[in-house]
Amino acid sequence: SANTLEAIQQLATASLLTDSEQQKLIEAYIFFRTLEHRLQTMLNTQTHVLPEDAVERRILARKVGLASAEEL
Repeated sequence: SANTLEAIQQLATASLLTDSEQQKLIEAYIFFRTLEHRLQTMLNTQTHVLPEDAVERRILARKVGLASAEEL
């Protein structure tokens, strides 16, 4: 499948992932897509590189629900 969440479901249905693995992959995928969107919105550009500036990293971390840049 070209859809990542669908592909994860298909792997689980084929018993290639445990329920726990499936859930963790779904959560991680959603987190990273959210991070990507917040980053691109914040910088107003299509990028996949985290900012080097500590203040920008802290702002980005908070935008995705984390407490600090270190946690990001």
